[in-house]
Amino acid sequence: MLNVLGVLPDAILPFHWATITRPLMVGDDRVHRVRAVAGGLFLPSRGVWDEVEAGDVIGEIIEATAGEPIETIRAPASGRILAMREQPVVLPGSMLARVVVTATQESA
Repeated sequence: MLNVLGVLPDAILPFHWATITRPLMVGDDRVHRVRAVAGGLFLPSRGVWDEVEAGDVIGEIIEATAGEPIETIRAPASGRILAMREQPVVLPGSMLARVVVTATQESA
């Protein structure tokens, strides 16, 4: 906390603290929410913090009794998966994932 506030500079921190990845601060305008169109069982194919390109498949929704695919879920933008739904049962409109556009994807 003191390092983030600028009270303790990186140079005087113990080695293991200096190698910590700094948090990514983003505004809501850079977070894309992925919602289900159909209801069924959501099966993610990617994990949290995976890098994705716009259009990459990040999961699918299958029909619960027959196991047939209903909907392919794709990344809406290039970036990283910030959050992924853990509960498989989804209804239309359920939040499935959040994809954040990182600075490297913005400048590309």
